[in-house]
Amino acid sequence: MTTQDNLKIAQGIYTAFGQGDIPAILDVLADDVELHEPPGGEPPFTGIYKGRDGAGAFFQRMIEAVDVLMLEPQEYVAQGDTVVVLGHYRFRAKATGITYDTDWAMVWWFRGGKVAKFQIHDDSATESAALRGR
Repeated sequence: MTTQDNLKIAQGIYTAFGQGDIPAILDVLADDVELHEPPGGEPPFTGIYKGRDGAGAFFQRMIEAVDVLMLEPQEYVAQGDTVVVLGHYRFRAKATGITYDTDWAMVWWFRGGKVAKFQIHDDSATESAALRGR
């Protein structure tokens, strides 16, 4: 796969997410994918989720925990098997009703046209406070 192929897959992930099409996202993940969320956050936004089943569990927990009010990729940087996406999102914690915003960087590593690893970097302290009701 080329850098441009990987970039198109990453862009497609955000399109699918915006449409609520989680099966389309799971379809582009490698069987042994790893999703890395920052330590120090609140579940489901912390830890490592392994495999497609783990990724599916992450998305299910996310849907149960927050309303996605806005998720906006703003810049894509791609080189070889790595795509970095910079952006901003606004979520509302369902349990507390608190809305929070953060800029983020998401890194996607590809292997053979599938996502092998994903890692997000965001303001996990703000997220944690909203989910806890502080």
